[in-house]
Amino acid sequence: MFSNNRIRHFLRWLNLTVSMLRMMMMQMGMKPSQKKINQMMAQMNKQQDK
Repeated sequence: MFSNNRIRHFLRWLNLTVSMLRMMMMQMGMKPSQKKINQMMAQMNKQQDK
């Protein structure tokens, strides 16, 4: 099982990644909707699984 510390670390990393993704989209002139961010996160996770 995962320890609480590992879960907290993962959640912090995930939150940082979402924040970075949102900032990157704003810099590219896109409006970062939560739906679009979720789609991009799912796509990134799918790429990592390969």
